[in-house]
Amino acid sequence: MKKKWCIPSIMLLILALTGCGKLATEATEVPVITFDGTEITLGKSKLSELNGAGFTQVDSEYGFKGDSLEGMTFSPDLYYFTKGEEQQYAGLALLNEAREQKPIEECSIYRVSYDMNLPNTSIVYPDILINNVNYRGYSLDQVKETMEGKKIRSEDKRFIMYDDGEYKYTFDFGDDGTVVSINLEKDFPKYFPQP
Repeated sequence: MKKKWCIPSIMLLILALTGCGKLATEATEVPVITFDGTEITLGKSKLSELNGAGFTQVDSEYGFKGDSLEGMTFSPDLYYFTKGEEQQYAGLALLNEAREQKPIEECSIYRVSYDMNLPNTSIVYPDILINNVNYRGYSLDQVKETMEGKKIRSEDKRFIMYDDGEYKYTFDFGDDGTVVSINLEKDFPKYFPQP
């Protein structure tokens, strides 16, 4: 009789320790970022979705300049984009998961890096939404409340980092204690070489 109870007991213990079967890498929410009414889904949306909505690359000495990515690579620099005159939105990192070279418009967006203003200037960038939340003016406590349920990876008075399955969120805080920049990234196999 003891042997019959041993296996079910071990299985129940394993399920309890692993969160009743939920995988540790399973995300609770796939990040959706909204730029001026245009939604992109991190890791799924292509650059062409922003280009089709009237966004264009910022003409700058910084950022990714290529018009294509080799197969199985990611962009070594961020792709900065804008809509209208001098309304920079964010920097994007692109990923080509195919084996063949692709135009950047067909590459997926795996990272979004957003500064709320240009450091040391009065330039304020347009707001973006992350999962329908505008984090401008949010304190550390407000971010924690909004991100409840996601695992805190690292925390300091100047930043907080979250793991949510294959998605990573980083919030940086300014001298006034409110969010000044946000970085979202989807994990992908790191054996991908940079071009």
